[in-house]
Amino acid sequence: MTEPEKMPSLADLEHDVRNVAAAIQSAVDVIRSDTNLSSDSKDMIAVLDRQLELLVKRVGVFCSQPVSSDSELNHEELDIILQEGIPSELRNLDVLIVDDTRLVTYALQKLLERMGPCVRTASSGVSALESILEKMPDLVFSDIGMKGMDGYELARQIRSVPRGRDVYLIALTGHSSLATKRHAIDAGFDECHEKPIASAALLTILRHLVIPNDPVETR
Repeated sequence: MTEPEKMPSLADLEHDVRNVAAAIQSAVDVIRSDTNLSSDSKDMIAVLDRQLELLVKRVGVFCSQPVSSDSELNHEELDIILQEGIPSELRNLDVLIVDDTRLVTYALQKLLERMGPCVRTASSGVSALESILEKMPDLVFSDIGMKGMDGYELARQIRSVPRGRDVYLIALTGHSSLATKRHAIDAGFDECHEKPIASAALLTILRHLVIPNDPVETR
């Protein structure tokens, strides 16, 4: 007789739901960046925006976690930035995405590529470290809850290698606890964001790297 499947914890549930929401949100934002969208398409995107925002808020409440400003996906700010134009300097950025959920990695990669940078991906902390040692990126987005080498250990490993102190590290997490964010900063990350990270926040981070005087909020 097989053992009954173990029920996931609330933390696991939150992580899984945020992963799905992050992939959908990135895909929606890739579509949003198309300047030739019809009015019907824009209306459908607005519906998806509202439903995704509601989903993220509900899972936070259900898991008894405070809803932070990361869950407020500022699409109006993104629209303004896109209208103003994305700095051409962003094309010079080398970005690495590390996540063991392929759908999340793929969607975020496509969104970032629309913003200009050269984007690499890795599906584990070990493969990410190999890629980094081969060529040091300017910016790393890393999931925290990966199997094997997790995001905390990856950050510590990056900071320990030559030029590793120069890399801007962003933690992306499906867990909304303050303890998770504090642990990420202590491990060496510059910022920690809940999934799904707002596209406007992504652009702010990228712009900060090429235009250092642009303010960037550490989370």
